[in-house]
Amino acid sequence: MSLGVRVAVALALALMVGGCDPLAPPFALRTAPAPPQACMDALIGGTLVRHAASGLGIATGDGPTMTVEWPFGYTARDETGRIALLDEGGRVVAHVGDEILVGGGFGTDVWYACGPVSVVTE
Repeated sequence: MSLGVRVAVALALALMVGGCDPLAPPFALRTAPAPPQACMDALIGGTLVRHAASGLGIATGDGPTMTVEWPFGYTARDETGRIALLDEGGRVVAHVGDEILVGGGFGTDVWYACGPVSVVTE
């Protein structure tokens, strides 16, 4: 195998492995500035989608996609083109396209998420 082919193969492998790297660059996400003192007692469900105002939003199917302020400490990252939502402990809780449920409550044009995110399985 020529040196050029070996370099190309090594580069391709590095890119594939890098996509699963927990240290992959973060994806911009709107989050609460501090842990909540209280949590509203409502529940929203829908599809986790990309959202221009909050990074990730919730499409409910019966109206516009909801802007979300995710809980304090939540992050998101790009896993080779598939955006993952991570909880405050760095654990993946959902991916774009998943049907989710999350507690919280409505503000003015925003859902303030403060409960854990659950993926709905059928």
